[in-house]
Amino acid sequence: MKRFGSLWLALALVVLAMQPTVRADDKKADKSGLRDKALALNDVTGEEPIRGEIKALVDDPQAAKKLLAVAVPMAKEKDQPFNYNGAFILANTALRLKDLEASRTFFWVCAEQANLLQSSTKLGQSYTGLEIVIQLLQQDKKYEASAKLSQEFLEMMEKHNIVQEARGDVIFLMLKAWVKEGKIPEANKMLDGYLKGHENDWRRLKVKAEVKQEMEEFAEAVRTYEDLIPKIEKDGKLEKAEKKIYTEEGRLLLASAFIDWIKKGKAVEANKMLDSYLKSQEDDWQRVKVKAQVKLGLEDYAEAARAYEAMIPLIEKDSKLKNGDDSKKAQKDDVLYRLSNVYIELDQVDKAIEALQTLLAEKGNADNPSYNNDLGYVLADHDRELDNAEKMIRKALDDDSKRREKLRKKNLLSPENDHDSAAYLDSLGWVLFKKKNYPEAKKYLLLATQDKEEGQHVEILDHLVDVYLAMGEKAEAVAVLKTALAQEVTTKREKDRQAKMKKKLGELVSKKALQEIQQELQEKE
Repeated sequence: MKRFGSLWLALALVVLAMQPTVRADDKKADKSGLRDKALALNDVTGEEPIRGEIKALVDDPQAAKKLLAVAVPMAKEKDQPFNYNGAFILANTALRLKDLEASRTFFWVCAEQANLLQSSTKLGQSYTGLEIVIQLLQQDKKYEASAKLSQEFLEMMEKHNIVQEARGDVIFLMLKAWVKEGKIPEANKMLDGYLKGHENDWRRLKVKAEVKQEMEEFAEAVRTYEDLIPKIEKDGKLEKAEKKIYTEEGRLLLASAFIDWIKKGKAVEANKMLDSYLKSQEDDWQRVKVKAQVKLGLEDYAEAARAYEAMIPLIEKDSKLKNGDDSKKAQKDDVLYRLSNVYIELDQVDKAIEALQTLLAEKGNADNPSYNNDLGYVLADHDRELDNAEKMIRKALDDDSKRREKLRKKNLLSPENDHDSAAYLDSLGWVLFKKKNYPEAKKYLLLATQDKEEGQHVEILDHLVDVYLAMGEKAEAVAVLKTALAQEVTTKREKDRQAKMKKKLGELVSKKALQEIQQELQEKE
């Protein structure tokens, strides 16, 4: 029910410090033993020790910056001394400190070392790191540097004999940088050359559609997204699971193009084309799903609800849906779950509860952690059946723990992802707050906030504030409110909650203190 965070920006998770690296004098650094310390990173082996080394460096940013200042010139020597592991530790440390030039240098070393080792896994990690650096350069509006690195990256991929299909994301990033720089003719010329003779290649069409969306040529972007989806479905080289992933991504991108088009003040043209898209195949529930995603992205929850509701009978009629992941039950469950979220946004609590109860009553769904957590949270949030709500949330945590255990046994779960969900811990803390068990509520909410990915969401922080206030811990409440007001929010619901939290803060501190806090937050922005 609570959707914390947002897809991309998994990237924001690596940006933990914002200061530029301080360069040091090489001779002075040598005397302090930093060169030897940098070289010692070559000897670190194993995923856990490598992660631990990165964490230790990031936890002491000043020392890490001094180490990077010495290590960067070493990596640029003719016979650079770092192996893959040493460079990987330094690359990720620099990335987390947002020293993008240092990170680029070490990911470059990683890629060359991975190529020498002929390790596709390590090469993939290196390439992912370089892509993140490019994206962060664009986020910082350093488009020229981003385009330059993209070009160098493409040359490296050619040198490493990487197939054209794998280069599309980097080509898009380079063209996106050109568009941001205003180099539209150059971008179109390269795009034409990239597509020539490959007009039926859906991967290249995807690049075209994304670039046209960046150029705000939305009609062309929409037409191209529409064109590439059936081409994915006909691609005989793809496995069934791959087709499902790529077609779903294509539809999400199509929806995003409509959303951008409407947000740019072109609602009439966009809606006309959306209507045309739907009418061309009225019984295609996947097309109706695109409409639902568009309305959801625009926070038009009433229209989103109607679209999702219309999908259910269409799914029932779809003779192509059989057993397995694409079964009618799986698709209907997905729609009903999405509907439960939309109903909450519409403040139609009874409908949300009914949708979740229906899901849990379906065969095979009783142990679904998401369904149990969401129903428990909705009940608790509206002061209903608190004992039953607590029981469901605890079951969600237990079932999720069992799920992780199975993944661990198959070596499919990394240690950093092996923890209780922040959303589920928040739900438990919230129901315990509602039951006036404040010490236990505080314990679970503090556990939730330890998750740096999801635990800093304004909803969780607001719950913690309420617990602190109930316990008379005003200073702690003020500190959390300051943290919450510094969070970036996107949806109307999050903005409304943040506004209420600002009001809470104003009731707890003097007018002068509030002004000082607001000034501090503005300076951080």
